[in-house]
Amino acid sequence: TTILSGTASAEEIRAAQFGAAKARFLAGDSSAADALQAFAANSPGDSHEAEAWFLLGQAQMNAGDFADAIEAYRRYQKLRGDLLAPYINQRIGDALRADKKPEAAAEAYRSALTNAPPALAFDLREKLAGALLDTGDTTGALAQYDTLLAVSKYLSYRMRIQTLAVQALDAAGQTKSAHQRRQSIVDEYTALATGQLACPSYSSYAYDALVALVGDNVPVDEFKRGLVD
Repeated sequence: TTILSGTASAEEIRAAQFGAAKARFLAGDSSAADALQAFAANSPGDSHEAEAWFLLGQAQMNAGDFADAIEAYRRYQKLRGDLLAPYINQRIGDALRADKKPEAAAEAYRSALTNAPPALAFDLREKLAGALLDTGDTTGALAQYDTLLAVSKYLSYRMRIQTLAVQALDAAGQTKSAHQRRQSIVDEYTALATGQLACPSYSSYAYDALVALVGDNVPVDEFKRGLVD
């Protein structure tokens, strides 16, 4: 505030304007978007321009202004090049999906997957599956879930992904296939349990799968039922 109200160089004034706008954003001030928009639009080439567009995208996402958020993210991406493209395309996909545009969201997630690091790729595939389900593409979503299952070795994560696949099949009316995956959840959990001196930690995924199978009178090995219970 002192710099903005006093005598300072143009560079110092721009830095102060950006700092003030960023401070509003971090404080959750509803006026932050306007301040960031004004700075980004009026300071082309400034060292803080790219960050201003990024923060503007965040502020607009928080406000539910998805179309403008996408534009801000794209401006940021243009300034920063391809280095952060997977992360920005993910955010663009999130905005498109929130804006009820699942087809475009799926394309953004696919673009993000192109050069995504392994840790990010897991999250992207899960989001891509969700966007595909929003379009009614159950087969495509299941393919993404199965890709995740093919590479993940962590039991709790695998059962969560299988459960998402089960929910997708249930929503599509494919009860038999859903029950097959429920059986896989029970089998995988109990296979680990029988290989240890003590059962692994309680799993709501395995228990819920078992309850659904028993509720539909699907035969389940009694020993496996006991382990899950």
